[in-house]
Amino acid sequence: MVSSSSSSTPHASDKPYGITNNKAYIPFTLDIERMNYDGWRDVFETHCIAFGVAEHLSPPDDKIIAADKKEWDRVDALVKMWIYGTITQSLTRSVHKKKQSAFDLWDSLENIFRDNKDARAMQLDQELRNITQGDSTINAYCTRIKNLADLLENIEVVVPEKDW
Repeated sequence: MVSSSSSSTPHASDKPYGITNNKAYIPFTLDIERMNYDGWRDVFETHCIAFGVAEHLSPPDDKIIAADKKEWDRVDALVKMWIYGTITQSLTRSVHKKKQSAFDLWDSLENIFRDNKDARAMQLDQELRNITQGDSTINAYCTRIKNLADLLENIEVVVPEKDW
């Protein structure tokens, strides 16, 4: 019988260290051109909750950190690696700063996407309203309309079906 204090028994805090490829859990890349922040955010948060590290996406609690600063820093670095591994290089260049926490990185991404949301919605809506078939096939034309509607939906702008 193995005792609970055995070194072979995994601990809850060991769970995030078992992730070697988070793309299996977060199968798409956050991209400012796709405006897929809300979907990415939901999947990423779910991933962090499942692996017991969601507190790293919130403002740090000094009491919790003080309990085991070394472990907190190690897990925080892991969450930052997960974030960097699921965003585009251009976003990485936009948000990377030395000595920032996972929460700081998370918050920077939120600010980028929330600040651009209204301008992007207006741009996409304008493009949708002005689209013409031209010499493209009906399939290509309808696909373009559907893609624009999906992009607007990604930024929480509802497009009535009659408009596409």
